[in-house]
Formats: sequence, C-alpha cells, structure tokens
Amino acid sequence: MYLMMAKYPGRIERSYESFLELPVPVVLVLLWLAGVPLAGAVPLSLCAAALYSY
Repeated sequence: MYLMMAKYPGRIERSYESFLELPVPVVLVLLWLAGVPLAGAVPLSLCAAALYSY
C-alpha cells in the first residue's frame, strides 16, 4: 500500500482539494450519505453483540 502511495505523490491531497472545491450543498450531501451508514452500523452492531451474547 505504501508503495502505491509513493508512486502517486500528492494524489490524495489533490483529490481532497477538488472535493472541497465542490459547492457546499454537494459536499454536505456527500458527507451525509457517507455518515448515515456508519451511524446506523454502530447501533446495529451493538444489538447484534447483545443478542449474540444472550
């Protein structure tokens, strides 16, 4: 993995800069779409762990 990152220096930085240059509503929607599954996965995993340990 490190070798791939060294092969393309600054690729992540350029991608992040281009992401932040998008309009604010687009950035907020994309962040919301990325965060909703993560926020839902936490309670789901807690419930699954509780049921599994029962």
